[in-house]
Amino acid sequence: MSGTKGTRKQLKRKFISLKDKIQILNRLEGGEKISSVVNSINLNESTIRTVKKNAERIRKTMADGCPLGAKRVTIFLVLLKNSFLV
Repeated sequence: MSGTKGTRKQLKRKFISLKDKIQILNRLEGGEKISSVVNSINLNESTIRTVKKNAERIRKTMADGCPLGAKRVTIFLVLLKNSFLV
């Protein structure tokens, strides 16, 4: 097995912006099938299913005022935002 380790190609992780996730959720909630969303966006089906599974968290992040172009939401950003509200 050690011989296959060196020949494996590492794929870079692709981050999806909050705006794109919201668009995916809106399409799915509008009745569009996952397979048609997959074909039009060129993402894996598992990625779309994960976005759908995390819909509540994604919408909460948007409601909390996170910028739509954000690709990563960290605990630091949330704490920073909350410290200005107190």
